[in-house]
Amino acid sequence: KECIACGGLGCGICKLSDSELSRQFSNLPADQRVYLCSFFPVADEIVQALCDCPHLRAAAARKGVGSSRFFDLGCGDGRVVIEVVQQLGCQCVGVEMDDQLVDSAERAADQSLQKDQRSLVSFAREDFRHTSLDDAFAVFLFLPAHVSEFVIREVLPDSSLREGALVYVCTRQPWRPSLEADDANSVAGPSCRRFATYVVGTSIFNTLHCFEWKLGRPGGSRRGGLLGWLAR
Repeated sequence: KECIACGGLGCGICKLSDSELSRQFSNLPADQRVYLCSFFPVADEIVQALCDCPHLRAAAARKGVGSSRFFDLGCGDGRVVIEVVQQLGCQCVGVEMDDQLVDSAERAADQSLQKDQRSLVSFAREDFRHTSLDDAFAVFLFLPAHVSEFVIREVLPDSSLREGALVYVCTRQPWRPSLEADDANSVAGPSCRRFATYVVGTSIFNTLHCFEWKLGRPGGSRRGGLLGWLAR
């Protein structure tokens, strides 16, 4: 069976079954900071595909001056949020546990951004398993495939992420999260509906997956979709 993390290239979890991996994640201490992966910089082509995405541009234009923000969970040196604020002018938050990476991100933002842009960017030194996303209009993940699956399945449902928020995941092209659903109205709990898939570059992590977060509230009519979110 192909490794869900590296696609068969070879890594430290290749011998773990799905059930063993789920058990390890479920046993992570909630009261301690836990490093789920090491830092690896995202490709410039992926960042540009993110900034060029019409769904993100529409959301940023509507939410740029409000309280809603773009979140990068596991932001590393901050390059994604810096580029997003430069190109889209929206409020951005980078969440990172590694103190040295946060310091690096802060310095990069100070050096790269104009004063008005710098005021739109903040970095949170925390475990993103406990980050509140109640004011997020978009969330970006560049994590190993198994960690992205864990975040979507276990973290986002408890993060207060609102209906219609955008979720971007950079990983391998054939990846599909377990909560992906073509018809979210038929799903009782949270799910994500695919908006677009962007394949750029030649590396193994050359694909940007774009989803809409759905809460799957049972029964009744609701104003859903991205337009419903933008109208709030």
